[in-house]
Amino acid sequence: MTLRDACTMTLVGALTIFGCAGAPSSKGKANPEADPIQARRWDHLQNLIDDRVLHKLEWSGTVARGYVGPAFFGLAYDDKRMVADLIFVYCHEKSSSIDLVVLHDWRNNERVGSYSRDFAGMGPQFDLD
Repeated sequence: MTLRDACTMTLVGALTIFGCAGAPSSKGKANPEADPIQARRWDHLQNLIDDRVLHKLEWSGTVARGYVGPAFFGLAYDDKRMVADLIFVYCHEKSSSIDLVVLHDWRNNERVGSYSRDFAGMGPQFDLD
């Protein structure tokens, strides 16, 4: 199995089995110990970190920042979008004010893309720079 296959399996599992593809919960902050779905989302994010797709994750205010690792650049567009969606849902559960994910290259901090769940009623927006 290639790294891309492993990453895709991790992403598909995260988005279908654990409910990441649905609308964010209105519960606001989630406690992973009290929320098994959120804990599993974190497990999938940790797998992406282990596979060097994601380097680290930060959030404050209304923005979550995902610093992507070298394996991210080898993923197909749809897989990159799934990574961004998983980051969004996880961070939105931690802080309901999150409305944007900005992706950065972990090596030089350059912006590589952005994701928002709903922009002016147009649905999810994913752009790669």
